[in-house]
Amino acid sequence: IDGVGVVGAETFSVEDFVPQRIDLDVTADTATPMRANENRPITANVRFLYGAPGAGLPVEGNTRVEADPNPFPQLQGFVFGRHNEEFRESTFDLADVTTDGAGKAVLMLDPRQADNATSSTPLRMRTVVSAIEPGGRAVRDDVRISYRPSERYVGMKPAFEDSSSPEGKEAKFEIVSADRAGALKAAEINWRLVRIDWKYNWYRNGDSGAWQWRSSREVVEVEEGAARIAEGQRGAITTRALDWGDYELYLTDSGSGSEASMAFWAGWGGQPQEGVESPDRVRVEVPDSLPAVGKTVEVTILPPYSGEA
Repeated sequence: IDGVGVVGAETFSVEDFVPQRIDLDVTADTATPMRANENRPITANVRFLYGAPGAGLPVEGNTRVEADPNPFPQLQGFVFGRHNEEFRESTFDLADVTTDGAGKAVLMLDPRQADNATSSTPLRMRTVVSAIEPGGRAVRDDVRISYRPSERYVGMKPAFEDSSSPEGKEAKFEIVSADRAGALKAAEINWRLVRIDWKYNWYRNGDSGAWQWRSSREVVEVEEGAARIAEGQRGAITTRALDWGDYELYLTDSGSGSEASMAFWAGWGGQPQEGVESPDRVRVEVPDSLPAVGKTVEVTILPPYSGEA
């Protein structure tokens, strides 16, 4: 502004849009699960969009080891592995390669490069392959390969919904022992049912004098047993009638040592949430079917310790 000078400024850039100039097609054997210590080739085919092969172009790969959200499509509803296992995903880079005269390059996927590729739950390797255009821009595609380092995987499927079994009734589960491809195998499954009780202790803070609390988790053995599964079949577990509370069911394949576990709640609705309860709160549950206006309703109050409601 005349007489004042610069009162403001803004920067911007003007760029040309450069369309993608190469096409990348990534292929690999995704039907056969990988075993531990097995290498798997991943093929990248690169061509220019005007038809010529993408020869002499660098190709890079990065792999993430992650839990497989749907390891065995034929076993929908089954959960595999330990429910309280905190699997830490890891990533690693594949060795860089260059396309040949036909625009082809092969990267080798080696799970031993991963920092963490061991879990009780089925895993998969998700590899993102990048082909670099002459101008430096990357064109990407990905491939997902099942990774099964264990020979067997134990799974269970509850006969109830929302992790909530009816109070005062038996809890029922379907169980399976599957190989890497999901085929059902004969097995002897040892199972153990426990109840989780929470104990609370009040104490006075020595500095501020304020009352505080801490909780402790007590595991109470409820029931155990063994179930035999025939080749190609599913097995079943039926517990005794369960009172209100949080429960955990543990399975172990006696032959392979594979494990699975699940947390569930006995009573109307709700799900067990470890460690979130506080001693000044209670669980309040109502029936699934509410009564009509003017009728009575039974409300269940489940406090963390005895007292007057």
